[in-house]
Amino acid sequence: MLQDLYFYIVPNFAEATLAGSLRQEWLAKGYSLSIADVTNAALAISRKLVLITRNITHYPFENLVIKSW
Repeated sequence: MLQDLYFYIVPNFAEATLAGSLRQEWLAKGYSLSIADVTNAALAISRKLVLITRNITHYPFENLVIKSW
């Protein structure tokens, strides 16, 4: 039953570019963010989705809506 709740989103070129820009911006500020985290953030931002995570500190982006669980 739980496996039915999983789905995967593949980033398009614009979302991949946004992920790269986010990572570069935050690396310049001294944050080392994983590619997976910035990709998830870029997908959520561009598609106006809420990102649900236990690791809120991995997502310091102001324009990202996050819910903790």
